[in-house]
This record gives sequence, structure tokens and C-alpha cells, in this order.
Amino acid sequence: MRRLWFIVMVLASLSPAIEITPDEVQLGYSENVPWTSEKGGFQGTYRSAGPASSVGEKTATWTITVPEPNRPYTVQATWVSSRVNASDAPFHIFDGLSPIKTVKVNQKRAPRGEKVKNSIFQDLGTFLIQGKTMRVVLTNQADGIVVADTVRAKPAR
Repeated sequence: MRRLWFIVMVLASLSPAIEITPDEVQLGYSENVPWTSEKGGFQGTYRSAGPASSVGEKTATWTITVPEPNRPYTVQATWVSSRVNASDAPFHIFDGLSPIKTVKVNQKRAPRGEKVKNSIFQDLGTFLIQGKTMRVVLTNQADGIVVADTVRAKPAR
């Protein structure tokens, strides 16, 4: 079984971080078809996929069980930047199965924002999550290579 080192972290207010390392797919990270494993990133490895126009559509999904439904959560992502990466990597945010918003990120540039364990996480936005799960789906419907590393969600202040 391929070891994946992605982490989905949910930070509950006044409680320690909950970290999920999806070494087993059911823990929170999945792919519709295999992505390429690369060295580097938040936990030493990340995944990448060429644009859909050249390799077919690929999705990476982080499923996060939120500690408290009916409250806003700030979603953040990190990636390894490169000049060959997409300038429009689309992160789709869902409340359960209901789409909320698509945020396009320039992965040619390094993320800017909060530093966590020697990596920088960029805010994708703050979203009201009414149900018990949030999904973040990254697709390769982009103009270059897309990078799936780590996604975080924490209660908004």
C-alpha cells in the first residue's frame, strides 16, 4: 500500500490540534485516480498531477469532520511552488455534498500566510459549515501542474 503523508488538521478552539495522516485512505484523503508522489512538502511528500488537457481529469479530496457544525471555519492549504505549476489551481469547498465556493490559487508562487511546522499555509477563505463534514476538492482542470499537499481547517474567530 502506498504511504501517503498528507495531513488534514482540524483545530478546535481551546483544544489541541487533531491531525489525520491518511496512510489509510479512509482517514480523510482520497484520489479518484493515482497522482504522482513527490518528495518535499509539509510532511516530506506531496502529490502532483498534470493538467487535465494532457492526462485526463484527476481529483484529490480532503474530507474533514468538523468538531462543531453550524459555525464558520477557515480553510488553508500549502503546496510546493514551481514555475511549471498552475496559475489557477481550483480548490472546491463543500459543506458535505453541497458546493460553497471554488477558490483558484496560483501555485507558481509560494503560499503566503500562517506558518505551521515550518510550512506556510495560505487562507482559501472562511466558510460556514452547517453539517458535520467539510470537503475540499482539488482538480487538475488548470493551466499547469497542480499540487496536493496539506489542507487545514480551523474554527474562525
